Amino acid sequence: MNDITLHIATVEDAEDLAISRVHFLTELVGQQPQPDADGLTQELVAYFRNAVAAQQYVGIIARRGDKLVATGGMVFREQPGSFKNPSGKTAYILNMYTIPGFRRRGISSSVMEKLMEIAQGKGYSFFELHATPDGEPMYKKLGFYKHSEPTYRKSTRTTIQM
Repeated sequence: MNDITLHIATVEDAEDLAISRVHFLTELVGQQPQPDADGLTQELVAYFRNAVAAQQYVGIIARRGDKLVATGGMVFREQPGSFKNPSGKTAYILNMYTIPGFRRRGISSSVMEKLMEIAQGKGYSFFELHATPDGEPMYKKLGFYKHSEPTYRKSTRTTIQM
């Protein structure tokens, strides 16, 4: 980890954030047709530029020299409270991705810790995320637990495959 640097993403990092998310999604669901991947990348660059500028998305980028090796991010949600989270303020963690040659070195843990530190500084103490099987051990080590609340989804796009 000594040669890895972390920094909070800026608008100038939008393309790196987008590319990292596309790599993550490709590993998760498999290779997609190139026009779909290119179109998604363009949408994501626009999203990250806007969301980072508006402080609706906070990203952390890990680099070794000039090379992007990992990313992580979060969005902030505020909704009516519950018994588990009376304030209703939730930091939703997403886009946790480390390129294969840099995994299992503690980089993602450092990214997560930085994200949680930032969220807590903004008054958020409730965290939520979806985990891949590979990420579960790290999240458990950091105190996350799997909850049993069911999630349902619906898309009105006919071309989407779930």
